[in-house]
Amino acid sequence: AGPGSATVTVDGVTMRFEQVEPGPNDDYYTFCTQVSGTLQAVFPQVDDAGNVLGGELSVILIEPGSAAAGMGEPPEFAVHNGERFWMYDEADPFDIPASGRSASGTATLRESGAMNPETGEIDTTPFEATLDISC
Repeated sequence: AGPGSATVTVDGVTMRFEQVEPGPNDDYYTFCTQVSGTLQAVFPQVDDAGNVLGGELSVILIEPGSAAAGMGEPPEFAVHNGERFWMYDEADPFDIPASGRSASGTATLRESGAMNPETGEIDTTPFEATLDISC
């Protein structure tokens, strides 16, 4: 496949991610592939000049009507920018269907917070995120 790229917007901030070569290495690995009706990618965050920053995008997106869709596995979507981390919880809205080697749409991601001393659960804050990815 050709080089992959993605943009993610969370909490009003747009982040850029790219399939950077060479990879893999000790610092990061990167790929973008289509497997059995899924679009799977891991990209490092980059700045406008293409320099690798501290963040990463990881997705497994499902193509409607595919073999993967029939298996009932949820999609995966996690992103961090070196300071903050958001991830998809399958109880939240998700509308980013794969279409071959690309996908775009919106999902609710959760940012982890502190542990609630009353319940022992980790508090999370929902954020609407947009994703546009191709490879």
